[in-house]
Amino acid sequence: MILTSELVAPILKQLSSIFESVINVTDPNGNILASTDPQKINTVLPEALEAQKAGAEKVLQLAHTNSVHIILPIELYHRVVGALSIEYHGELDIVLPVARVIRVNLQLSLEQYHMQQKQQYQKKAEEAWLFDLINPNRFNSAELEAFAETIQIKCTVKRSILLVHIRELTMIKDAEQLSEKKSKLMSSISSILPSQGLATFCGDSRLLLCLPLLGDAGVSEKAFADKLKLLFEKSDYHVCIGIGERLEGVEGYRDSYFQALQCISLHQKLLQGIGISHINDWGLVRLMDSIPNKIRQKFADHYDTFLMKLSAEQEETLEAFLESDLSVKEAADRLHLHRNTLLYRLDKLAEQMKLDPKKFNDAIIYKLLLICKSLNK
Repeated sequence: MILTSELVAPILKQLSSIFESVINVTDPNGNILASTDPQKINTVLPEALEAQKAGAEKVLQLAHTNSVHIILPIELYHRVVGALSIEYHGELDIVLPVARVIRVNLQLSLEQYHMQQKQQYQKKAEEAWLFDLINPNRFNSAELEAFAETIQIKCTVKRSILLVHIRELTMIKDAEQLSEKKSKLMSSISSILPSQGLATFCGDSRLLLCLPLLGDAGVSEKAFADKLKLLFEKSDYHVCIGIGERLEGVEGYRDSYFQALQCISLHQKLLQGIGISHINDWGLVRLMDSIPNKIRQKFADHYDTFLMKLSAEQEETLEAFLESDLSVKEAADRLHLHRNTLLYRLDKLAEQMKLDPKKFNDAIIYKLLLICKSLNK
């Protein structure tokens, strides 16, 4: 740690309020960085250099006066980084204990500042690593693994990516207000973040969490997401939370992120953009969503523009039948229909579409066509 005037001057000002005397702080070369006597700043104190080299206190009795000049090396983490000097008009037995107390307080303040700087650096480094991890245009696994090692992120640990879309933040146009809101949210989230968990905002309205959760995969993630949702609701935020699989390694983390991102996208397309889902909740929808819209449309067009010809009643009947695992009784109960009425509707559908929903292979095609219709809305 390097001492600077900007760093030590505020600390020295605070310490000088408890002891009226000339107090100086020097750098390793004996240059006075800060002083209660402004005229001494930027001058050289040779005795400070001597005390630092010796690593010991130095006491000077000023000739023909009752004044003493005490110089004490400043140590941080067993390394001398400067010196504290105090000029006092009075007895040495009085001033020396006070000087030592001032040095201890100065060193503690510097250590606290150093820890804060270290934590801020770690936080910024983690954020930079996460941004590189999710960069859609560039990905270098070797570089990311090396970067992770330098900032003590263990890539052998399985992690899940949770992506939180916060609807209310999209409505804030003032940059300062948005920054303040995000800062408050991050402070709240840090209270429930597990050990080795990482969190940062990626964009104005999306929060990214990289979590090494224990317990059953998927279950623990949803439990944490529920807790997160409650935390946001206390501040009147409505959120959509997407959860990726629990994977290891930078490539696994990246896959988990894009899975969580797909969950958010599907929520916005199909569920009004609110709620919690794990990527495995989406089943065939996840697969069909990965297929380009143009190809999905060609598939649907192959069946006589299925998306246009299906009536609302037919769609409701078909969805109930498919969701009932092709059980006529269960689907009839769900629709509050007589069994024969349901069979009549299914037969009419088979005649019209040339696909019989009671047959497994045709039922799969119907399921895919319904998914296409939902995704293409």
